[in-house]
Amino acid sequence: MRALAKTELAPTFDNITNTVETAVAVLNQFGKGVQKLEGQLGAINAVAGSFAVEASDLGVAIRRAGGAFKAAGGQLIELEALFTSVRSTTRE
Repeated sequence: MRALAKTELAPTFDNITNTVETAVAVLNQFGKGVQKLEGQLGAINAVAGSFAVEASDLGVAIRRAGGAFKAAGGQLIELEALFTSVRSTTRE
């Protein structure tokens, strides 16, 4: 709960509803446990704050492609990096 509450203060997260959906996807697909969630959401915030990508867009990518990406052997940070790279060059 504390990790989700902190996202309300972060400038890159839009709303708590999307953040909760992203958090559930991260927990289900990448399975690091609740104790790692704050760091994972912090990483999303850092990427969104440093590059031409929104935290909500990263959340959508995690929800839609995270399971397949994990099944192919990828990690959450790799998905964030790949999506950010594609997003910043194509805006797609």
